[in-house]
Amino acid sequence: MKNDKKSDDISLLGKIFLFFHSVWGKIKSIKLVERVKNRQKELAHYEGLSSPREARISYGFGIAKVICATALAVVLLISVLLGGNIISYENVYYMVKDIGYIHSYTETRPETLNFSEPVSNQNFGIFKGGLAVASDSEVKFFTSTGRVTMTQGSDYTNPKITCSDGNALIYDQGRKLLTVYNSFIEVYAEELEYPISSAHMCDNGSFVVVTKSRKYNSVVRIYDNDFTFEMEYSKNDYVLSARMSKDGRYVSVLSIDTESGESKVSLNVIDRKRQEVCASVGTNGVMPYSCEFISNDTMVVLCQDRVCIYNVNGDLKKETFLSGTLTRASFSDYGFAVILRKGGGSEGTVSVFDDSGKNIFFTSVAGDVIDIALTESNVYLLLDGAVLRIDLKTGHQTKVGFQNDGVRILAFETGEVMVCTPASAHYLSFD
Repeated sequence: MKNDKKSDDISLLGKIFLFFHSVWGKIKSIKLVERVKNRQKELAHYEGLSSPREARISYGFGIAKVICATALAVVLLISVLLGGNIISYENVYYMVKDIGYIHSYTETRPETLNFSEPVSNQNFGIFKGGLAVASDSEVKFFTSTGRVTMTQGSDYTNPKITCSDGNALIYDQGRKLLTVYNSFIEVYAEELEYPISSAHMCDNGSFVVVTKSRKYNSVVRIYDNDFTFEMEYSKNDYVLSARMSKDGRYVSVLSIDTESGESKVSLNVIDRKRQEVCASVGTNGVMPYSCEFISNDTMVVLCQDRVCIYNVNGDLKKETFLSGTLTRASFSDYGFAVILRKGGGSEGTVSVFDDSGKNIFFTSVAGDVIDIALTESNVYLLLDGAVLRIDLKTGHQTKVGFQNDGVRILAFETGEVMVCTPASAHYLSFD
């Protein structure tokens, strides 16, 4: 009997809900008719000012705008109701907040972004078209218009930043804590058992962390874009770099073993889909610098005297010997650039490679290069007291004077260039 009564109550509530839903529908219908009549009056007014065809198009776009906004609201509501286990209120809130920042976008922005105080042990990164800053005193995010979206105190000793399209991963190299942020708050944090030597986050938000264990000198930990730990890969070698492909499927692990007295370099490729090592390459007698993906299935291994291009199957596709010792490198979506030095002289060479590993440009450069950045059309060199822009097609060089405390140069997809100092960041103009 109790169950029957409960069923009756539920049925009654359903009928009440349907009644109010029907009444509300009729009210909306009446309001819609009134809005249509008012809109027809406006349309008649527009027809007097312009052609009827333009007025009808304008009216149609207005209706489409309302329909799209309604559809978005419905999709969001259904997503939250059905996917409550993976979509939280905070997810929707910060998405709407992000849309608000985009909506408030203006063409004007400050030429200088000031930090709360001069920082030290700092690191900088490009994040959502803006700037991410981590130092021994704060973590701070700026939008592309210079708006500050987050400021948080920190006590990093050697902070490093790696970013995806949506999140920024910050870790303290040599310590155990890693933290992931969106534009506004911390969304994930983990303290590992052993110190972190490096980490990398790919475009889709998956990331890899290099640490160690009691048994192994190096342990590579792999996480998906929901911050869920997937697998780990352990080696007795010392891992120099671990990188994810842009789509997140492959992980390259560059390591070195010096116990035999001669450097033995290994390149291993992990297929996350199969969760296994799909390629292994070994070589002796070279000094590796780093390994990066230049496409989803192509890697470049930089050594002090050569550049090696491999596919994810471990096949050597190209090998280029360098006319000097590699000192600095910069990677972008368009390829990579390296700085080479000969002997102890002050003159060096900048050499640029495209995303297939082909050497497309080189030229001499005088002075010590503090940092380097690459775009599709130019390579930028941060020098002592100046920034040098080199056109990759013509070789034309343009130098702009700058204060002597620049520590990092960043090149944005928009073509803008920024120099970071311990106290501020500055957009540069070469016009």
